[in-house]
Amino acid sequence: MLSLAWKNISRRLGSSAITIAVIFVAVFSVVSSSVVLNALNQGADLSRQRLGADVMVLPAGVSSDVESVLFAAQPINVYFSPDVIDQIKSIDGVAKATPQFFTQTVDQSCCSVIGVTRVVGIDPESDFVISPWMKSGSIDAIGTNGIVLGASAPQVEGGQASILGTTFQITGTLDATGTSIDDTIFMSIDSARNIATQSPYLKSIWEHADANDSISCIMVKVSDETDASSVANNIMEQCPGVTAVTTSKLISGASNQLAVLSTIALFMVILIAAVSAVALIGRFGALVENRATEIGLMRLLGLSSARSMGSVALEAFVMLLIGTVLACVAACAFSGFATNYIHDALQLPHAITSASVYATAILTGTAFGIVLGALSFVGPLIKQTRSNTHSILTKGGLR
Repeated sequence: MLSLAWKNISRRLGSSAITIAVIFVAVFSVVSSSVVLNALNQGADLSRQRLGADVMVLPAGVSSDVESVLFAAQPINVYFSPDVIDQIKSIDGVAKATPQFFTQTVDQSCCSVIGVTRVVGIDPESDFVISPWMKSGSIDAIGTNGIVLGASAPQVEGGQASILGTTFQITGTLDATGTSIDDTIFMSIDSARNIATQSPYLKSIWEHADANDSISCIMVKVSDETDASSVANNIMEQCPGVTAVTTSKLISGASNQLAVLSTIALFMVILIAAVSAVALIGRFGALVENRATEIGLMRLLGLSSARSMGSVALEAFVMLLIGTVLACVAACAFSGFATNYIHDALQLPHAITSASVYATAILTGTAFGIVLGALSFVGPLIKQTRSNTHSILTKGGLR
């Protein structure tokens, strides 16, 4: 019977292709939207759970670029005095505070490590942001001549790397985070300052400032049961010239954007499902009508209505299966590109899409396709089974 169903599909290739295309579009929309939205939400959850800092403190002039600092590989070359750290540590509710120093973006012309885009200096003694991500080595081993590589950096032979003409020992690597940390080289804050003074791109900055008395950012961890927003407000009140932003606020903003995208995606999926259902009812109705004579002859030979409709149902199921499989494959391939595009366009946090996300989306899309096909086929099926054999043979011609 399967062979007969396939022959019928092949014989009406044009009509079958249209039916498969309708199924493809419906399932593709469900699977792709599921993967993309789950991947982006997974990135937001990752940042929320493991970012470490509750508040980011930066110079007031870069308040509009805080999202770039947190989510993208864009160092902000505006600096302020490290004296602020002691002021911040004295504020009620502050549990930890650690400085960071951004140097510049790097490429193969100034850095021997491929796959990284920026260099950041940290204070190993007070750091609580990078150390939880250590995969190998220790953050304390950085010293004055060591570096820690983000997950995007390939394995470096010899354990040494050259950055702006200075050779460093690789003392550790980080786990993949799905954030800009993966694209970063971390070194001691003093080493980062020395590199910054040698950089021709930052020469104009040091004409008016001392690199050895500058920092770019302070990451703050608040005490348990302390409101991060209140701490951020107190920091700005007591430390003039800085801006303090809660990371939860930034992630909340990203989450709000995702909520809008989710609503739009849900609306589009419902619309596509409705249009596809109407189209499939028409396609399956035409399929049953085209097979009217065959169904009538089967009944005349003594087969039950259910048995005579079985071959038609199998034909519909084969087309449904083809459309669903093609849609799942195409949607998974498309989703990776779409996720990266949205991440880059909206600066949303990004995480590596897990296999479970794809598996869930495929199962959801398959279930959706089966339900959609079944609901679309039930109308023509009921109509045909209620018709008597004489009327079926009268209406159906030899086809």
